Order: sequence, then C-alpha cells, then structure tokens
Amino acid sequence: MLKNLYYVAEFSLPNNKAYTIHVVKMLNALNENLSTCELIIPYNDNKYSYSNLKEIFCLKKKKFIIKSIFHKKYQLTFLLRIIFAFKAALYIKTNKNIITRSIMTSFFLVLFKKKHILEIHHELHGLSKFLFINLNTINSIYIIKIIFISKSLKNFYKNKTENSIAIPDAVDMHFFKKNKIKNKIKNIYYIGSFYKGRGIELIIEIAKILKKINFILYGLRNSEINNFKNISKNIKLFRFIKYSKVPKLLRKADLLLMPYSLEYVGISSNRKSINIGKYTSPLKMFEYLASGTPLMSSNLPVLKEILKDNHNSIIVKDNNPYNWADKIIKLQSNIKLRKIISKNAIKTASKNTWNIRAKKILKYF
Repeated sequence: MLKNLYYVAEFSLPNNKAYTIHVVKMLNALNENLSTCELIIPYNDNKYSYSNLKEIFCLKKKKFIIKSIFHKKYQLTFLLRIIFAFKAALYIKTNKNIITRSIMTSFFLVLFKKKHILEIHHELHGLSKFLFINLNTINSIYIIKIIFISKSLKNFYKNKTENSIAIPDAVDMHFFKKNKIKNKIKNIYYIGSFYKGRGIELIIEIAKILKKINFILYGLRNSEINNFKNISKNIKLFRFIKYSKVPKLLRKADLLLMPYSLEYVGISSNRKSINIGKYTSPLKMFEYLASGTPLMSSNLPVLKEILKDNHNSIIVKDNNPYNWADKIIKLQSNIKLRKIISKNAIKTASKNTWNIRAKKILKYF
C-alpha cells in the first residue's frame, strides 16, 4: 500500500460542479489504497470537513485532509491561478505521490523537480498550451503519466506525447438501484446543467411534439429562470439539486435524455467557456447507465467510446426534434429493447467504477 498522496485541484469549497464531484470521488476511491490523502485547493469557504463532503457527495468510510492555500475567497483570475499553482507546488514535499488536475501546478512541479501524474480533461489553450506544447513540458521526465479523460482527447495529443493513457469518468455503483422497466414511457428526465450546448432547447421542442409525456428537467440556476417562461405544460423545471438526491430521482424516470449539441458544449454560463463537446466524458452518463434507466443520447463521437446504439443506449443520428420524438415513440412500444438496454447499461457502468479508475492510476506510482 502507498503511504501518502497529494491531489491538487483548482476549485474552492463549497462547490457542486462536475469538476468538484470528479475530484472528490477520485480522492475517496484513491484513499482506500493509501495511508493518508490530502486535497489541495485555493480556498475552503465554510471550512468544509470530510464529514460535510461525505454527506453532500455520498462518500465512503476513510476520510482525507483538505488544505486551502488562500485565507480569503478570491475570484480565481489568471494571475491568482499562477499564484495558487506556485504555492501548491511549493507546499508539496518531494517524497510524496502527487496527482494534479491543475495544469499550472504541474508546470511548477516540473520546475521544482517533483514527480507527479497530470490529469487533463480538455484541450489546452493560451499559456497552458504554450508551456506544455510549445515548450514541450508535456514530455518532462517529472510527469509520470498523463491521464486524458477520453480516447478522443488522447488521440488529439498523440503526436505530442506517448506518455499517456485515456481513462473515462466513473460512478459508484452501490448508490444506484436497478430501475424497474415499466410498460409505458410516461416520465422522461434530464438531470444536469442548463448551459449552452446541453440540449435544453431540443428537449423543449421534443416536448411540444410528445404532449402526453411529462418532461422533468433538473438543474435550473437562478440566473436562468427568465429564459424559460413560455414553455409547454408537460415540461416541469426544477432547480439544481443536491448530488446525494440524484440516484433516487433517476429511479423515477422511464427514460433519460442526454441531448448534447453537435457543435458546442459549454462548461459554464460564460460565453467564452471551453467547448468540451469533442472530448467530454460526462459524469452524468455513467450515473444514467448505473441506474439501469434507458438512456437516449446525441450522436457525439466521444460519447460512443462508451455508448453503443441499441445495446446500452439509443443514439439519435441528428438533433432534429422529430427524429428524437420518433425514437421515443418506437422505444415506447418495444419493452424488450428497453430491458436489453437497461441490462447492458448496468454492465457498462460496473466496468467504470471509481475504484477501478483509482487502481489504474495508482499503478503508475
């Protein structure tokens, strides 16, 4: 068993975004194979302890330490990201195992000659691209391994580095109970953000066509309420919910939708948000699969690294709402296919757990 591990991430607590969920879940799984584990973040607003995170993110057993670099909450600007990265790299002892989701921290760890694993979830831009690609830091001997979130992202950088592996996101299977497949599709659910490219507009159009089916959408934030005033009566909108409530909601659904835009998928409400559509590996996808509720998805190539049409999901070739509606009607009358999809979805999810993911990464130390 390895003794100690540092994990560096660029979010402050409290936070309920997918980035945070990924890191916290990874730490929880890594910690089962370690003596101690320490999360290094910019700021911990409410002095969150492991007990707080355990309740919010459905964690197990062994706790980890939370270290905040800053004593005040700051907007993490470009300059503050660099300061955080420098201080985080300086704080870490040379003889410890290190994983970082902070690309700038990786750069300073290289400068300080501290070996580590770097995890990358999106295409590099700006200074990060200059430092790692133009200056070839990506091939430093101090980067033990680069973990890309998808095969698509790994292939994008295949001419830049060979020291990498693709490992998708994951799920905790024991929080999800198999959903019983009902005779009819009455309630279709979407749980996630309403950011640009997440397909909310498409769901609204589908609902206009299938007026006898309820469309229940969770993830609305305060700033988005005015965008959805005149919608069909069969659409029910709900605010962002606690992560711990997601498994129970998924069991209520007869069908789950994942209608990403084929051109652009944002990670925030910011218009300059990074486009993750080519390289994403959504947490939501693995949670949908784990629930056993049939899943219908957009035809994004990166999603098909995990999803197989008529096997563990239904993939719609384009984002024409009439084609989606037609697929739903056909699936409605084919309970045998829905049961096959449910069974295979659970099998797929069980091969992509946080514990399996953690063990794949730890073997590189």
